[in-house]
Amino acid sequence: MRCCIISIGLVLLVGLPGSSQGRPTELTSSWVYEYFSELRLRHPQGRFFVNTGPYERDRIAAYAEDLKPRDERSIWLRKMLMAELGQTLEIDSTSAVVRGEFMLASFLETDERARASSLVRLAIRSGKDISLWTLFRATLNGPELHKIEARPWKRNARASIEAGGMNFRHGRFSIFLGRDEVSWGIDRRFGLLFSGSAHAFDMVKLNFRTDRFFYTTFASRLRRGEDDSWDESMRRYVAAHRLEFAPASWLNLGLAETVIYGGKNRPFELAYQNPLTILYAEQWNLKEDDNILISADIALNIRGKIEAKAEVLIDDFQYDFKSKGNKIGLGIEFTALNPLQQEEGLIGFSYFHIRPGTYSHRIDYNRFTQEALPIGYPDGSDCDRFGLWSSFAWREDMLLTLGFVLKRKGEGEVFDSGGTHLDSGFLQGTVERDLRAGCELAWHPSQVAMAQVRLEWYRTTNLDNLENRDESGMRLGFEFCLNTKFGAKSGVSRR
Repeated sequence: MRCCIISIGLVLLVGLPGSSQGRPTELTSSWVYEYFSELRLRHPQGRFFVNTGPYERDRIAAYAEDLKPRDERSIWLRKMLMAELGQTLEIDSTSAVVRGEFMLASFLETDERARASSLVRLAIRSGKDISLWTLFRATLNGPELHKIEARPWKRNARASIEAGGMNFRHGRFSIFLGRDEVSWGIDRRFGLLFSGSAHAFDMVKLNFRTDRFFYTTFASRLRRGEDDSWDESMRRYVAAHRLEFAPASWLNLGLAETVIYGGKNRPFELAYQNPLTILYAEQWNLKEDDNILISADIALNIRGKIEAKAEVLIDDFQYDFKSKGNKIGLGIEFTALNPLQQEEGLIGFSYFHIRPGTYSHRIDYNRFTQEALPIGYPDGSDCDRFGLWSSFAWREDMLLTLGFVLKRKGEGEVFDSGGTHLDSGFLQGTVERDLRAGCELAWHPSQVAMAQVRLEWYRTTNLDNLENRDESGMRLGFEFCLNTKFGAKSGVSRR
């Protein structure tokens, strides 16, 4: 029901937790995870780490197959996961020459102007170890919908390759080469260190997995945006790694570290590419003023009825707590079975708080941005966000989600130079206040089709931190998605 194709802009404005990240990708922010996260809330059996790539969809299906759900909602969720991700082609994965998936989606939103977007996704996997996929997007009046800075090619039309690449796996190891999102932390869209709402990275990524541990590391050269202040000779990079530990099926712990670095014609720092290095210590020994950020998070499943999550981000960690104050971000989320409709409903709330100066740096090219947009929390620094939502399953194939969001944004920016503004307090200067209320109705009539309608009311005061600049109105959006599978064995294709 929640395999929706929703624009990134719309997700940021309303932020209903029942919505997908905005396209059928391979990531944890995709529509697949929306099914999976609810099923795991209801049945926290066994340890499982969500990774990227078409083969990960097979792992999710295999995990769901081993579950023994009892309530009707969980049985339906398991059925849909198996149908959409399982081996419906009846081709043995060890001998199939090619297996693939094709998806076509469209989106239309209207308020003062109409925005349209179309998506095409193609994924192909050969044997057990190699997979390729690509995701193409075309838009009209929707530059903010793209995951890279797309140049207009005719009036307000744009097109881009949103994501894609090649993934190779062998045993517990896998390597990915290509473009994809990175979403780490407690929320798939509003992560503090890496947000699923940020632009995609052109990267090399390594993964290692055991039953209790999952380790991932990647390196990327950051793209320059038209609004960036530095010239084209300035090279910027990001290196990051994350370790997850699941001591029990109901507990997951995460620790991550990243560094932004750059300079005129500066090459990759090989020391940062070591997947087992400690970036904070390496940056200190290099005597470079690079930007280090650290995050830690925890997720608890309480008796299959409540999921509680918390995350903390520290920018430019100061171990003595005296030389300069630490810049931090905090986030909490709770999701629970709806007490008024436990079999088929969910209710949840979240709160995010990012202090002034977070993500910024005195050197402009070391700020936590790509193409002049934040890499971490999408609103940057000096802001907070409260969200409340509830979903109701009218029947197996139809879901209604209601949501309420209040956001506040001070004048502190990621593009600040850092330093003196830290003493000015939270929500500096003129504060922008954004109030949103919305509902969405999703219909999933079959394994290959989905449709959704979405209505949002919004009211913003002091827009862009300008006194008495107010805005209000309504937005209406529609989404539609079709997907199919194909396969070939011994030169014979079949559906």
